Amino acid sequence: MMSVAAAAREPLPGPGACLDDLLVSRFLPKRGMGRILSAGDLPDRLQRCARTLRSGSEWRAYGDADQIFFAIARMHEPDASEVHATAIDAYFLDERAAVYAAGVWNFDHRAGWCLEAVMNPSFDCEHGWWLGAVLRPRAPVEQAPVLRAPR
Repeated sequence: MMSVAAAAREPLPGPGACLDDLLVSRFLPKRGMGRILSAGDLPDRLQRCARTLRSGSEWRAYGDADQIFFAIARMHEPDASEVHATAIDAYFLDERAAVYAAGVWNFDHRAGWCLEAVMNPSFDCEHGWWLGAVLRPRAPVEQAPVLRAPR
């Protein structure tokens, strides 16, 4: 795999190459986790996400007998005030396909991958941009009642 740094003088790498490079440099899964190449080897909800990705998005997964590390990325579309040579929107999902972290990562040739912005992770895979659907927030989690000590 050619790293993003090595591809600096080439045309911009796609979201898959950027996601690979980001994961290797910042989030390398723990030892013993192997890359999952087939969507059929994922739990049902993640499998559905991987099989229905919108054009221009890529997924990567690593796993072992206990857990799965799953991420989806697309190339970041900057607004007029942003200047990014290589930036991706990356979403990290748990085994239930709920997003637990999301951010815009920019590649700097001196510093490597830098987190530019944290995005609201309160969207689940079934309504995510990677499916081409409108983002809708998950139902709010009910707060546990506040317990007060007896007087």
